[in-house]
Amino acid sequence: MVITTNNFLTKPECDILISMAQAKMVEAKTCGEYIKGYRVADNTWIYEQNDITQKIKQNIMEKTQLPIINQEAIHIVRYKVGGEYKKHYDYFDPNT
Repeated sequence: MVITTNNFLTKPECDILISMAQAKMVEAKTCGEYIKGYRVADNTWIYEQNDITQKIKQNIMEKTQLPIINQEAIHIVRYKVGGEYKKHYDYFDPNT
């Protein structure tokens, strides 16, 4: 299921979130074998709690009807011109 929400954050809130992430950005990786060019982006995780991160988590909880405890940290990904993340499945094999 995909849920879209217009105007989820205000421009000033987005600017703050970007500012929080900017200094922590690193090359995005994937699990398993490294394949050059498979994921071309920078990313970071936001663990800090503030009004904006709480708003995000609360909104997700309300939309999904799932508790905040089930949510990952907020993941920020920056794709520059030419960046991409090739088609993939998001799961882990429970036998590995």
